[in-house]
Amino acid sequence: HREVLAQAWLRDALMEHASIPAFARVALELTALGAPPELVRRTTEAMADEVVHARACFALASAYAGQPLGPGHLDAPPRALPSLAAFAVETFREGCVGETLAVGRAAVQLRDATDPVVRAVLQQIIDDETRHAELAWDTVRWALEVGGQEVHAALAAEVEALSVQEEPPAAAFGPTRGHGIPQARELTAALSDLLDDVIRPTAQELLAA
Repeated sequence: HREVLAQAWLRDALMEHASIPAFARVALELTALGAPPELVRRTTEAMADEVVHARACFALASAYAGQPLGPGHLDAPPRALPSLAAFAVETFREGCVGETLAVGRAAVQLRDATDPVVRAVLQQIIDDETRHAELAWDTVRWALEVGGQEVHAALAAEVEALSVQEEPPAAAFGPTRGHGIPQARELTAALSDLLDDVIRPTAQELLAA
């Protein structure tokens, strides 16, 4: 059970850790694209949130593993400044979709979790990722306002292609469910519902406006 939990929380920790340079890149690109300073400020605050998430998840993984676990080398190569349309699509994909699904995923994890430390970590992730999703939707709204038809067409194509990938199978049973590891099929089903009931209609409403 401990090995399963350590690997699951390590996987979450590495994803949170990878979000840190991702938000740093977004902040730089927002600045270069002439975004309002408020969006840049909120993005840097989100980056700080991800540091907290990564540390908490690594701490849980280490506790279950019985040994210190942490991040290794992470490639974050520089890249050319994307067009506003490409930036909007990536923000929609990683923020509007990714962060919203992250909230749903943590909510499913929290539902059956009984360990108080795990519950506290998941609740903080839910609160913070909710703000990150709101930031992404506001960023896409700004891109639509200033980018015109090119941004609209690119986002419309991305919304049309929306789908949820199945969660990797994990050994969710008895003790592990109480420590934040749900069954893969129930997690995939919940995220699919979130995509159809929240993300897709919100995106369509935004495009219609």
